[in-house]
Amino acid sequence: MASPGETVWDMRHGNDEFQLMSSTTKEFHRGNLALAIGPYNMNFTGGGQNFGGITGLGSLYGSLLVSDSTRLLYFAEIAGTPQMFTDWGIYFSLESAKGLDQRLSFNLLLGIHGAAFFSSGNGNPSSLSYTGHVDGPQGFELSYTDPRWPRNKGSIGAFIQPQINVNSYYNIWLRWSRPKYFVEINYLNWVQQLDQTYSSNLVGLSVGWPVFGFD
Repeated sequence: MASPGETVWDMRHGNDEFQLMSSTTKEFHRGNLALAIGPYNMNFTGGGQNFGGITGLGSLYGSLLVSDSTRLLYFAEIAGTPQMFTDWGIYFSLESAKGLDQRLSFNLLLGIHGAAFFSSGNGNPSSLSYTGHVDGPQGFELSYTDPRWPRNKGSIGAFIQPQINVNSYYNIWLRWSRPKYFVEINYLNWVQQLDQTYSSNLVGLSVGWPVFGFD
């Protein structure tokens, strides 16, 4: 069994079997926080506060190890638009399956999600209020680590809530990460019926780095 911060691959060559172990113990933390920032193309409609164009998106990520196969995850994103659109979620990441000699990992993501933004509702800019909603799109993440480059990890994941009446939510990401930084492509699309129908979609590239870790 691998210790925290260690990854073990069972390898086979002909009739011979052996193990390849990679250790990152010095960089392992039970809890950590990371920041990311990048340019995004965003469209927002509803509440008389429509927006379309390039904007900056800042992200905060948190992770806490609960058990060997479970982490508690938090994320929050805020766009630099007049609506100050904020997207956040709290999820349990449950390691559900491993394959290819533990190179491939499949995690279920179960929890809650929320979004909030400034809106005038009736289109009057002088009557802005902060509004939002909470819902429960569930998701997954598929990660791959090659034993030849154990400090590099690629992953793809998504939160999905298919359309129910009007409401829907799709959040898809592709990430490449190293211990000191990560790069990800994000796509987000949602529609929500509140006092009227609001919708937004954005796509862009973020670069992030860990800022704090604790044991």
